[in-house]
Amino acid sequence: IFQMPYMVSVGIDSVAAAQPVMMGAAAEIFSKVDALSLGLVGGVSGPFVRSWDELSVTFGWRSAQNVVMSVPLVRGSPYITAEYSGVVARVAAEQALRRGIGEVEWPHVVVDGRRHPCDGMTRLTGAVIEFDLVQSDSSWLLFAPNATTWICEPMPFSLTTVKPLDGALRAALANNCTTGSG
Repeated sequence: IFQMPYMVSVGIDSVAAAQPVMMGAAAEIFSKVDALSLGLVGGVSGPFVRSWDELSVTFGWRSAQNVVMSVPLVRGSPYITAEYSGVVARVAAEQALRRGIGEVEWPHVVVDGRRHPCDGMTRLTGAVIEFDLVQSDSSWLLFAPNATTWICEPMPFSLTTVKPLDGALRAALANNCTTGSG
């Protein structure tokens, strides 16, 4: 699905978004390696189309009889949004988190304006998380309900809520050429 400014791939437990990769003057492709996915942990069935109109489509995922994740895709939106109902949320990529200059042990993420290590153990709590990915040379912003607590894995990158989430996550590509090397 090309919903501008992203290309989107809908999977069995997540939706992945990336800027299109140019393959010539008139060809663009979706690269899952460059994508960021919003998904969930646990057994679900889906995706299925919940609703659609001329400029949008909403996908859903079920656990038992309940819709536990819903993703409205709207043409032209700078955000990829996932709405959760009582499930553990995961934001992930098939690439590594970028290390900052002078970071020897662990790369970091910025949570509500403060740097925190992404080491697989430290709990991160906040509403806005900023992170840079190596292979796509991109910076993303993740917006979450206040006081959402996460565990961050640096490679491959993932953020997973420590308890089930009731609320929406929004991701936006902030910069697609962070260092000029991707």
